[in-house]
Amino acid sequence: MSSTLVEAYPKHSEEFSIPAIPRAHGQNRSASKQSIDAPRSPGSIKELEKIPGSIQNLSQGSVTSMRDGDPLASGSHESICSNTAAQKRRYRVVVASIIWCFIVMGLNDGSLGPLLPVYQAYYNVNFLTVSMLFICNCAGCITAALINVFISRKLAFSKILILGTIFQVVAYSILSSAPPFPVMCIGYFINGLGGALLNAQGNSLLSMLHDTASMGIAHAFYGFGALIAPLISTQFANIYTKTGSKNWALHYTVLLGVVLSDMVIFIFLFKGKGYEEILQDMGVPAVNAEEIEMKSTRKPAEDPPSLDAADEGGESGVVSRRTQENNSLAGVLKLPYVHVLAAFIFFYVGLEVTIGGWIVTFMINERGGGASSGYVSSGFFAGLAVGRIVLLWVNKKLGERNAVFLYIIIGIALELTIWFVPSLIGNAVAVSFVGLVLGPFYPIVMSQTGRIIPRKILSGSIGWIAGFGESGAALLPFATGALANRYGIISLQPLIIAMMAAMAGLWLIVPSGTKKKD
Repeated sequence: MSSTLVEAYPKHSEEFSIPAIPRAHGQNRSASKQSIDAPRSPGSIKELEKIPGSIQNLSQGSVTSMRDGDPLASGSHESICSNTAAQKRRYRVVVASIIWCFIVMGLNDGSLGPLLPVYQAYYNVNFLTVSMLFICNCAGCITAALINVFISRKLAFSKILILGTIFQVVAYSILSSAPPFPVMCIGYFINGLGGALLNAQGNSLLSMLHDTASMGIAHAFYGFGALIAPLISTQFANIYTKTGSKNWALHYTVLLGVVLSDMVIFIFLFKGKGYEEILQDMGVPAVNAEEIEMKSTRKPAEDPPSLDAADEGGESGVVSRRTQENNSLAGVLKLPYVHVLAAFIFFYVGLEVTIGGWIVTFMINERGGGASSGYVSSGFFAGLAVGRIVLLWVNKKLGERNAVFLYIIIGIALELTIWFVPSLIGNAVAVSFVGLVLGPFYPIVMSQTGRIIPRKILSGSIGWIAGFGESGAALLPFATGALANRYGIISLQPLIIAMMAAMAGLWLIVPSGTKKKD
């Protein structure tokens, strides 16, 4: 790492500015206080090596000191090893807590399907009215995407997680009582708020790890939660079928229990800490060589700028203003790649929900399937979960960018098979493989977002992207239903192919470079 850091500086001059190492994120510090302020005096490479806590010292300072006979360092070898082991344990525990959070999100998102007929019968509403649940949930997600940009500047990471669980506790408490339908819609709106905050913050932390395996595994467990959710909610749906009572709504007490476990974990594990403190505890560098912007602040022949000049709008003033701008909603929205990634997720999430929701109707109406056609949807979500794990090596071998194009091509070929080959079993198998190749898309996009979006606005950007994706989960399935009402459910396959083609076009625009400089 030291050689890379040295090469980043101009070789013709030994004088340049040394960026100060930022402190850990504190709950009462505003985002503008967390920026890397430019120093007011130049230094040298040798001086950089002497800075306590610098990247150079973090990477190999202790080893070098022991080699040179530093009495303090030579006596702390066991302490260093102990700290490394503790950081590895902390790393695994934190990732496991995020994985559990994703399982809970999967349980929430996958449970509605079997309950929709119950909603219609219990409240005596039609398809259009019951679809308001999707719209209200979507509205909550979009609202969370907007407020996430602002609260990420005011609240620490762990406090936003707790806030998200509080929203869900309130929502499940409302839903579990089977209130009037308009109140149920309010409950879904609040649930969308909480789920979107958890989704944005969880993805933000995972993307900061630069560990595609952890990202893929977390989203695979989301698929696992979505897979087992219908098995649970079906049992409560059967309660209404047999008794006609409102005890079917007790399903939401199960979700209430698991989200309370989320809250307890976040409170006692993170203790109100922000990103930088948590990453430091995990042994992940708060700032790495790729994220440090090193610029010469003056020519060698010039005198160093005075403190007054810096205070009156010099380099420090520029950095401060730029940081404040980037941490605002405008700072998120002005980045074009945020909108490209949001559009990609819009189509992906809409595609995922469209296939999972409408493929059963396609199999029944177009392939003559019976009640067992419901297992086709389970096969799709199973493929989704498995693909996020078993295809990790393909993503690494080909590179995530190339892998996405390959998966889209395979997905289009499979959809053409489903469209033109009238075989119930063959189509069911093809649907499962479609889920397999679509599975890695979401974690790949979140990992790519962590590479190309500056960390200071990463949380707000991911919140915006995820919230925009949730709107696809409402609008595209609704559009599918409208087309099916006019042209028949056979229109499902050309619509899916068109969505995949749009995703390929958007992915061409997404850059393949490393993380942008903060």
